[in-house]
Amino acid sequence: MNPLFFIVSFFLPLTHLIGLTSEEIAKRAFPASVILVLFDENGEAVKSGSGFFISPDLVATNYHVVANTYGGVVKSLGNSMINKIEKVEAVNSTFDLALLRTERPSDATLELGDSGNLNIGQPVFVVGNPQGLEGTFSSGLVSSIRRFGDNYLVQMTAPISPGSSGGPVLNDAGKVVGVSVGMLQGGQNLNFAIPSEYLVNLLKLFLNAPHSGSTVEAREKDFYSPSLSLSSGLVQESDKGAGSQTTSIHDLDFIEHARPSYKKKKSKPPAEDLFIMTR
Repeated sequence: MNPLFFIVSFFLPLTHLIGLTSEEIAKRAFPASVILVLFDENGEAVKSGSGFFISPDLVATNYHVVANTYGGVVKSLGNSMINKIEKVEAVNSTFDLALLRTERPSDATLELGDSGNLNIGQPVFVVGNPQGLEGTFSSGLVSSIRRFGDNYLVQMTAPISPGSSGGPVLNDAGKVVGVSVGMLQGGQNLNFAIPSEYLVNLLKLFLNAPHSGSTVEAREKDFYSPSLSLSSGLVQESDKGAGSQTTSIHDLDFIEHARPSYKKKKSKPPAEDLFIMTR
């Protein structure tokens, strides 16, 4: 046997186990990641956030980024071309996820990974636009898997800030294992992501739904229970029957980058009225 062939064949599986370098992950993720700018009913920019293409014309982000807005645009990182958001295709308000249809397709997309295989101490990488600073890349570790019943959140040390909401959280293979969602104020580096498992479920729901032209909205029977609880008190269990205060994942301090004059509405509109394009 050729000694060179033996050496190469030995190191190929080894490099697979090691994973990609942070530089390689950033290089792959940036073209598929976007900054979102959302408008009010007057066409004024009121919020910005992050997102990423999971198919050529479908962007994933947080529900709270697009809620109570009337249109918007996305721009791929490192690309000056503005891409109009045509429609909110699907939402899961329980797990704070949304799928947006864009006017023009993207050449770059990110592959969804399996968040169920995440382990504490595993490295993760985040792409976002904190405080509107386009194309910010950070790294950290999975610090905990916060389980509550059949549901869970990913706790991580990778830094995120207002404007990072909706950005991809990637593993060392460059696959999306979470979506940045919020941080716990008053703590040190307590950041959270929605597991990619829930995004995969929403995508499946959308692809299998009849194409009626209206927004596909996840319901309780399509996903897990909307009553979430964490022992840390981050998210508390709700009991509507007993008349106790209802709390949910939305009790996180959401990291949306908004103008100081913009006041977030408390009520949630119906899915079909969620996103009205301005003319």
